[in-house]
Amino acid sequence: MSTNQTPVLVLAWLLAACGSETGPGSGPGPQPSGPTALLVNLKNVNVIPGTSVELLTAAGAPKAYRIAGGSETTGPIALALGGADAQVSVLMDANEELRILPKRGSTEGTTKSCRRKGRTAGASAEVHVAELTEVRCVGAEWDAAEQPPASDCLTPVVLFDNFTTGSQWTATMTITTGSGPTNTVTNNGSGGNPGGYRHMTHSIPASSAMVVNHIYTGGNYNPSASGAIRRMHYSEDRLLFNPPNGAVGARFLITQGTGQFRIPLALNPANGGFSNTTWESIPLLRLTPASFSPATVNFSSTGGVINFGYQRSNTNSSVSGTAANGHGIDNWTVVICH
Repeated sequence: MSTNQTPVLVLAWLLAACGSETGPGSGPGPQPSGPTALLVNLKNVNVIPGTSVELLTAAGAPKAYRIAGGSETTGPIALALGGADAQVSVLMDANEELRILPKRGSTEGTTKSCRRKGRTAGASAEVHVAELTEVRCVGAEWDAAEQPPASDCLTPVVLFDNFTTGSQWTATMTITTGSGPTNTVTNNGSGGNPGGYRHMTHSIPASSAMVVNHIYTGGNYNPSASGAIRRMHYSEDRLLFNPPNGAVGARFLITQGTGQFRIPLALNPANGGFSNTTWESIPLLRLTPASFSPATVNFSSTGGVINFGYQRSNTNSSVSGTAANGHGIDNWTVVICH
């Protein structure tokens, strides 16, 4: 297994108490009658890069919170790898339900409801957000609090490229119909989501079609040396620069030996074609061999080296003229749970 991989960080998102309420006299006194600030550690446990979390009421409305002495606000809390901690406080009544929704772009993970048990001022609890798809409530302040089980993805292998420096890729074009298509690739230092991105241009003469396999050279994974793969996640950001020249086909691509294995990236079920002109985030979650076509890739401990990348394709069915499609990719990410 290559060692040129982005380290996986565990970030703690600390929620500080808004204030303190205590009963009169000595001893604990009565429970406060109004909502109190709940101290919650919202922990990023190996989430897919670019994940955010939204706090919601039981009815699904945005739940207000405060950031370190600031004004009350709502909206997503970013869980980006390498991001700084955020101090946030939430006011909750006893038995009030807090819903936690992880998202990446427009894709939502699994919503978890955490019901507060008491109203002790300054009480603390934890919420663990893992892999975009898992949210768990941890601690005595939650009713039926769930301790996180022994996870099979606490130390994943993460391959990541935001295309800000150099090039760690090969690009191999296959002409599937006609003759004359070309593919050009450059790394641009700005215009990405954010920062740099990888720019590609397909030039396709009439009655021609092309497929380009882009393979990452900065790392791979060998199940026979590093352990069987239980599942993996994939995500990328992409856009098309110059419609109306049509959509660009898009697939997640892995190779093992001489085999190629693909998954269309949403929208067009056949080829994942996209034509959006603003950056769009596409995650594929909990992938197993059955997710790929063909479904014969070997994730077991006897499997060979797996290389990772993505595929782009274009067709010009016109009888005249050449179509030129410029498009980009950013934040290419593979998370391997082993």
